Amino acid sequence: MFRRVSEQNKALSEEPGGLIMNYDIYKYEFSFNVPIEEVERSLALSVLTTESLHGRTRVRLDASFYLDKEKHACVIDAGTEVGRHIASIFTGYLTREFGENAFRVKRMNRNSNEEPVMMRQDTEKEEE
Repeated sequence: MFRRVSEQNKALSEEPGGLIMNYDIYKYEFSFNVPIEEVERSLALSVLTTESLHGRTRVRLDASFYLDKEKHACVIDAGTEVGRHIASIFTGYLTREFGENAFRVKRMNRNSNEEPVMMRQDTEKEEE
C-alpha cells in the first residue's frame, strides 16, 4: 500500500530554509504472524479516518506512506499534521487489534543516521 514517501522530502528538509521543516518518519515492523492484509486494512481505515478530520484533498496532498507486504513493514511520513494523525490513529488500531507486542514502531528524524529502507516515490496507482 500505496502512497509516496520520497527521498525528495529528506533533501528538502535538510537544506537551510527547505520547504519541509519536519522530516519525521515512523517505521513499523510487524511480527510475521500478524496477517499483513489486516495491517493493510488498518492503514486504509486510518487514512479514511484522517480524511474525516482534514478532508480528502488535504490527505491527498499531505499524506505519504508505504506498506511493504513482503517485509511486513510500513513507513508513514509524519512531517505534516495529516501524517502525524494517520500515524497516531494507525498505532491505536494496531495496538487494539494485535496487541503492543505484535509490532515495533520507530520514529526517525533528520538527525537519525538510519535511513528508512522502504523509501519510494510513487502514488496510489501507477498512471502511465
